[in-house]
Amino acid sequence: DAVKCFRFVEEESGYFRDLAARSLLSAGLTQWEKESPDSLGIALFKQVISDYRDRVQEVFAAHILLGNLTSKEVSSKIDVPMSDYYLALKLRYEKKEAQSLSLFRAFGRKVGDNRILKKLTERQIGFLKK
Repeated sequence: DAVKCFRFVEEESGYFRDLAARSLLSAGLTQWEKESPDSLGIALFKQVISDYRDRVQEVFAAHILLGNLTSKEVSSKIDVPMSDYYLALKLRYEKKEAQSLSLFRAFGRKVGDNRILKKLTERQIGFLKK
């Protein structure tokens, strides 16, 4: 399971705090990118914030996903397309499907020819249309 793999990386990273923080963030995202998101993602995002305060980007992303920042604060600090993706995931988790779908579509238009991000977006849109 992906979360176990990310947890293993986080536990074994030791000195490489950047890798550990990204692994926990990725584990949380994995939970929210599933067809049926669950609350484990919230616990993982909170752990990133509490255990890796020195990792500014990862902590900022965790704050976005937990809804601790406004969309204006988000778009002023990170690349707008990724902020759309993170906010769309958060809205999907909160069962705000129409808003989430709108942001996923906006994200899909902004990523250009990036096949990986397009496929990820299409998958999330597919979950919302079920």
